[in-house]
Amino acid sequence: MNTNPFAHVLLPPQTCALPRKFSKSASTASLSHPSSTSPIGLRDQAILRLLANGLSLRQIHKLNLQDVNEAQGIVTVPRRNGKTQIIILDPIDQSILSRWMTIRQLFANATEAVFISLHWTSGRAEPGQRLSERGIRLAIGKHSLAVNEK
Repeated sequence: MNTNPFAHVLLPPQTCALPRKFSKSASTASLSHPSSTSPIGLRDQAILRLLANGLSLRQIHKLNLQDVNEAQGIVTVPRRNGKTQIIILDPIDQSILSRWMTIRQLFANATEAVFISLHWTSGRAEPGQRLSERGIRLAIGKHSLAVNEK
């Protein structure tokens, strides 16, 4: 029997659904808002870039190290239906995610999560542990508010 080996692979979406809070101009501005000189800013920039590439908050929250191929600029996202979604990053997004992954290694070796908490004063998530969906929402909201204030 001749079966298609790529039948389980989904192509990236043609259009990216933006979070309801963002207008198109605000989303473009917010991609460049987080500082790329601080670990938190670099993490938030990588999160915003993945959102712009069509990943949902839940997918970003559940993203593990084995889901990211830095060398090829590919993020593989398991779907609920057993299929796999592949996101091909452009060179800028690939560079930002790669820089975050390098910084991430300094803070978390015990977890497989791509995005980790960097807050040492937070009572809920310990530093170096998987960033919660709420933490991701707060990061996105912080940057959207800063862009809207300008």
